[in-house]
Amino acid sequence: MGSHHRKHNRETLSKNEQPNANMQDKRAEMAFSDFELLHGVWEESKEQTEHRRQQLALLNFTLLPGKMVLDAGCGPGTYGLLIAAEKGCDVIGVDISFKNAKVAKARAKKIGCSFFPITADLENLPFRDNSFDLCLCAYILHHFPNASGPLADLSRVVRQDGSIALFEPNGSNPLMLLSGKLEDTLRGLLCKLGLDSPNEKNFRLNDYNFELAKQGFTHITVVSHYFGGLPPLPNQSGRQGLSSYYSLSLILFFVQIRRLLFIIGNELLPSPANGVDLLILGSKNRSSLLSSMAGSQLTRTVLFKKLTCGRPALEKRIF
Repeated sequence: MGSHHRKHNRETLSKNEQPNANMQDKRAEMAFSDFELLHGVWEESKEQTEHRRQQLALLNFTLLPGKMVLDAGCGPGTYGLLIAAEKGCDVIGVDISFKNAKVAKARAKKIGCSFFPITADLENLPFRDNSFDLCLCAYILHHFPNASGPLADLSRVVRQDGSIALFEPNGSNPLMLLSGKLEDTLRGLLCKLGLDSPNEKNFRLNDYNFELAKQGFTHITVVSHYFGGLPPLPNQSGRQGLSSYYSLSLILFFVQIRRLLFIIGNELLPSPANGVDLLILGSKNRSSLLSSMAGSQLTRTVLFKKLTCGRPALEKRIF
């Protein structure tokens, strides 16, 4: 089944997803996701799991057992597994990487929670309108050159009176902007080492507020924070050799310096410019029904022939 998904994925991308300046490079994003998985970027320590638990708690949204949650860009189940296991929700995970979805499925089976990952594209979600009580999108939107595309489809599948939660790098932080400029300079090297994606772009808080308001979300809550840890890093570079070793060592040194500056900035800068991460929660009120109805008239391209989460009762509710 895996070879079928990958073959169909390649065929679809070659016909419909040739990248340009305003589109996400799907091939590059899948390759980056697979590299992170291969090199243990998302292998979680107890400290990292507690960090994610605190992030969910900071937004203070209510998740009752049995609620339908979409983990958009779920990776190997980083947040979705926590929500399913600890909140008792039915969580559907979506990731562009088949390998990520496969690992997430195995982890969910091992834990025995209601988390069901599938492979699909955030800009072409295969779900019915108004399917989910909450859409969580954690550190994904900055992998798109324009956030409006994925946010429009996420809005479409959120129920009226449902919510959307975004976790993203804080592009309103001046130190993050400085760091981003340096990353842009080193982008070619970082991509060769497997440490970055060519799609990355940090957005400001105003960008997210504008896009959420355009999609009919109100009562937007924003939390800016920095827990002081290092970003997820691979165990080793994808490229071997002495030059790659020195390049990776230099980058790791830069990351440590950046961490120190972020700690200082978190104490001195005013909110929301102080934190490295933005946690944003928005509610979809009934006035956004018209935009949802308009979205339902669009013809959506499903990237894969067979989409299943393994639970027929859930499938009837969302597909």
